[in-house]
Amino acid sequence: KLFEHNVNHGFLKEPGYEEKMKKQVRELLIRSNLDEVYKEGTIGEANKYEVHFPFVNKEGEQRVIKPIHFRHDKPTPLIEHGNNWLSKIQQLQKYSFINPNKILFAYNAPDKNQSNLFGAFSEIKEQAENIGVVMADINAVDDIAKFASN
Repeated sequence: KLFEHNVNHGFLKEPGYEEKMKKQVRELLIRSNLDEVYKEGTIGEANKYEVHFPFVNKEGEQRVIKPIHFRHDKPTPLIEHGNNWLSKIQQLQKYSFINPNKILFAYNAPDKNQSNLFGAFSEIKEQAENIGVVMADINAVDDIAKFASN
């Protein structure tokens, strides 16, 4: 056990869904020659409200790409995860730090055959689109690249 922990770093966890999704987006940005434009960053101000994002374009028009997974086992954590991010976006908009239509959620939806989970995802997706957040499936590389390059 000690060998596994200390030598093989057994304490390190497998990357989570969103970490894998970040890697996908990073690779897409590299292929699109936008990897130097989009970097980790914060939107907002420390003395008011700020949110950290993995991909922020601060050159020219400010844009954000946020990989977000909805591969939960139950609807409640899926809805809570989505509402948490929607709340952050609404607060940033309230303080005029960024318009929601400058934020893309690159999502990983549950399977359509999981009707209770897919229904919960659909509700969150609709709420995001209603406030202006751009939604794109993580595998819709053309849509993500188009958003990133505008």
